[in-house]
Amino acid sequence: MAIPTDRGFVVIRPDGPGTNTVLVCGGVSNGRPAAVFAAYGGVSVNVASDVQLLGGAGQQYTSALVEVFVAPGGSVAVRMPGTVEGMPS
Repeated sequence: MAIPTDRGFVVIRPDGPGTNTVLVCGGVSNGRPAAVFAAYGGVSVNVASDVQLLGGAGQQYTSALVEVFVAPGGSVAVRMPGTVEGMPS
């Protein structure tokens, strides 16, 4: 399993056939990203089944803090934060 590179709220915007821009930010207000600190463009996105996405076809965003990392093969993976034994959550 890959190590998360970012932790925050996520906004996913389609930017082409089968590709998206993923913004990782400090929060989302009325569907708009606030305090963006990482962006991945032109990528495919794999969202874990337990991650709740809000919004519609033009843009989706998470309602909770998530972990974001580049998975093998170059896609961007989004998952709920996990805990590692012995480490604070």
